[in-house]
Amino acid sequence: KPQSKSAASMLCAQHCANQVAWLVNEIAKQNAHIQTESGSRLLSHHDIVLLVATNKQAKLMQTCLNALSVASVCADKSSVFSSYEALDILNVLSFITKPDTRQAQQNATHGVLLQCLHGNKQLGSFELSTYQTLLHQQGTLACFNPVLAAVESAVLALPFGERRLSNYWHLVELIQHNTHHLNAVEVLDWLCSKIERSNDNSSENNDDQPRLESGVQRIRIMTLHQSKGLEFGIVFIPFSAISKSQKVSKEQLSRYFDGNQRCIFYQVRRPEDEQLKQIQHEQNSENLRILYVGVTRAKFAVILAYGLVK
Repeated sequence: KPQSKSAASMLCAQHCANQVAWLVNEIAKQNAHIQTESGSRLLSHHDIVLLVATNKQAKLMQTCLNALSVASVCADKSSVFSSYEALDILNVLSFITKPDTRQAQQNATHGVLLQCLHGNKQLGSFELSTYQTLLHQQGTLACFNPVLAAVESAVLALPFGERRLSNYWHLVELIQHNTHHLNAVEVLDWLCSKIERSNDNSSENNDDQPRLESGVQRIRIMTLHQSKGLEFGIVFIPFSAISKSQKVSKEQLSRYFDGNQRCIFYQVRRPEDEQLKQIQHEQNSENLRILYVGVTRAKFAVILAYGLVK
């Protein structure tokens, strides 16, 4: 019986995660070997990669792996400014800049950074003045250096602790680099603007994209587009059976080939049936081209999903 796309996605992700978990267990036992031109060697985490079409699929795959205690590292095009850590840093900066504002104090002291630093206690006046001096005289990085150093072990003990700590360090470095010439209030305005814009679309600025956590002993997850030109030992493409369909909606550009030339269709009315067929054909062709990229990334083995999907 054909599955809906959402149900099929979950089934594919869970089955793939089970297969990866089995491989990781075999790696730990040193039971997994691969045959190369120079002889046999042990399989490693670095040999395995999961290729997906979208960031949403990457997050689903990482969630399923986490449920099986399989560590993974996920590369995506989201902005680090869309993370919780960005909001936490904004709240702490607001408190340091405007300590007499009750809302700023509440937001900051209930965040992860100050909870890890002081539990439920508020910053003492001496410590607050120290952070204010560092912020005004040396900038954001100098202000947050002692804070992040003090909370490192506590943050790492939290779920996704390495990801969180990496985001904190990444954010303060970006803030320092981009706002070193601004005063504290202007820094707050700049950070607010970055957070607001990060929720509109994915980041095209590589500096804003979250850094990868340490790849050691982690299974890599990346998009098919990101894998172009790379080679991996064992490639999983868990959502290969789930095609990306293009819905033609009002005021949308669609590209297709009409048999003679490349065409661009701007949707302001319902397209003709023949145009719809050509647009969908173009999308199917693109799906196959991207799938071909993924299949040809594998050096030793490629594992695909297939089945009936609505």
